[in-house]
Amino acid sequence: MTMPPTYTHDAFGRLIVDPERMQHRERIVMLRGLVGRLQADPREEVQWLARRIGVWMTIGGDLESALGVKPPRGSHCTARRMVRTEQIERLLLALSVECGSDRKALLVLNGKAPCPPSAAAIVAELNEMGAPRSAAAISRARASRRRA
Repeated sequence: MTMPPTYTHDAFGRLIVDPERMQHRERIVMLRGLVGRLQADPREEVQWLARRIGVWMTIGGDLESALGVKPPRGSHCTARRMVRTEQIERLLLALSVECGSDRKALLVLNGKAPCPPSAAAIVAELNEMGAPRSAAAISRARASRRRA
């Protein structure tokens, strides 16, 4: 059975539809095309990503395993957790800058000092993420950034 044509690209091959609104089959075709373009990229890490996604598309399975980012058994060091920790660290350091010092930032974060208007969005995001509020939180974030 032939599917009616859907128009996801213009005459020049540029995407004209948000991939979130594409049909399942269209997204797979788009992904295969992306893998091909990524394989042509001169950067080794981009070619590696293309190969790993290509393998995953061919044999299926868990994408974390195909990318080699699945943590070892018993480890909690997931990509999600690492990214979340980095986001919290970045926000804690930004709060320190907005407040003028680590000490003032911790007071603001713990609700013991008024929040500067320029830091309100940062504090809201940190609260939403359940950021640590200990005295060592910002110094740990600072030390982690120095190691990176």
